[in-house]
Amino acid sequence: MKEILIYHPLHQDTPGLWDPHQSWHSSNTKTPGTNRSGFATNTTDSLIQIIRTSSDVQERDLAYKKFQAILYEEQPQIFYFPLQQG
Repeated sequence: MKEILIYHPLHQDTPGLWDPHQSWHSSNTKTPGTNRSGFATNTTDSLIQIIRTSSDVQERDLAYKKFQAILYEEQPQIFYFPLQQG
């Protein structure tokens, strides 16, 4: 598995970092929540908390990698990125 860190410019607390809370935290699984897949575990919730609060870059990067490894293994959602034609 290739390790990739996902960064998103709209993260409010740490500019440039993607915040998975809205899409993946268990608190967002009930209507009108934004965790549409319904996927959530205690482990992913803990990792999301570290991602959101840690000021230690290495700890946060490790939490991102562990979180992404879980998504990769569990496949709770299909990520579709169409190829550019041209």
